[in-house]
Formats: sequence, structure tokens, C-alpha cells
Amino acid sequence: MTTPNHIDDSTLLKSTPTWLDKIKTAYSQPTRHYHTLTHINDLLQLLSEHRDELDNPRCVELAILFHDIVYDPTTTEVGFNERKSNDVFLEYASDPAVSETLTGLDKRDISPVSSMILATIHHQPTSSLLHDTGALEDLKFFLDIDMSILAAEETQYDAYAAAIRNEYAHYSELAYCFGRRKVLRDFLQRERIYFSDAFEGSGMEERARSNICREIERLQASDGSS
Repeated sequence: MTTPNHIDDSTLLKSTPTWLDKIKTAYSQPTRHYHTLTHINDLLQLLSEHRDELDNPRCVELAILFHDIVYDPTTTEVGFNERKSNDVFLEYASDPAVSETLTGLDKRDISPVSSMILATIHHQPTSSLLHDTGALEDLKFFLDIDMSILAAEETQYDAYAAAIRNEYAHYSELAYCFGRRKVLRDFLQRERIYFSDAFEGSGMEERARSNICREIERLQASDGSS
């Protein structure tokens, strides 16, 4: 079954074609291999399947659309891409063309969306939303779907891992394997990779850990480390 084109169908973008074009251009950059329009559309598909379970699906949709709009794999500054992506979202939020549409952005949505985008720096629920149960649960859902690829079936996961390697092609094999293993081991050391009730008991946690362990073994074999 073909996944619908949720990006072109988004009511948040239909009435602002300039922003639709900006988003499609950003996610179509030739240096992207995983963080592409396909990734965004896959997340929007998951959103469509769980929309009725969320407190504010509109905020989640905006976070999906903007969270990777700036993606420079050559940067070494932690959080650079996420903060720049949030800056682009804030530019969108302040655009008069957006506020004048029938689906104009509610100013109360700006802070939760920013929190979601910035939470992808470490992929952990942020303390700024701890006193807003609905927003916190939406954030957990957003983080979970963004990392849902970790729990994919093996062939799909391996294609994802290869795409990430292509995005970091400017690194030597030794440097890449070292850095990638560190990222993956950080996930393994967490008590939980997934946080939301939406995927409780789905087996995602177990599949993700299995995939991560497989990739770590492959990386170790590739650079001869242990």
C-alpha cells in the first residue's frame, strides 16, 4: 500500500505555498540520504495513525515538519542543527502570511513546538513541559516516532544505517565507526529508548536494542575494534 503524500496534503502548509516550497527544498538537499522528505512523510503517516490519541496533534505536526529542516552533518557543535531548525520554525511562526491563513498558528502552540524540536538534541523529554501533562505526552510520542526507525525490521534498519553513513561520508571509516558506536551505546545505556504509552507493549524497545547491537557488532568488525 502506497503511503499518502502527507506533506503536500498538510493543511498547515497548503495555504502558505512559499513555506511548502521551503520545506520541500530543504529536505531535498543532495547531502541528505535519511533525513529527507521520505523521513518526514513517514512520521506524518505515524501521526495520522495516532492523531486522535494526542492532546495537540497540530503541535506534533509542526515539530515533524521543522525538526530537521536544518541538517548539516559536518557541524561538530552539539545542538547546532536543532537550534537552527527551531529558528526556522520561529521564522515561520512570525510570518504574517501564516497568521493570516484560515489555519493560522495559535501563539500558544509556539513554545510546545520549540520544546519538541529542541528535545531532539538529546532525544529525552524536556523538563520545560513537565507541568503540562498533555504537551509532555505529545512530546514523548514525537520523540518515539522520530526514533521509530531503530525498531524497524532488519532490512529497513540496515538501509537506514547505510543512509546515515552516507550523510557522514566526509568522515573516515575509523572516525565514523568510533562516533557512531558512541551514539548507539548511549541509547543502549538508557533505561528506556521509547517513552510514550502509544507504543507500550509493541515490542519496539526490544527490536531497537537488537538492531543497535547488530550495528555495533558490524561497526566493530569494520574498523577492527572490540
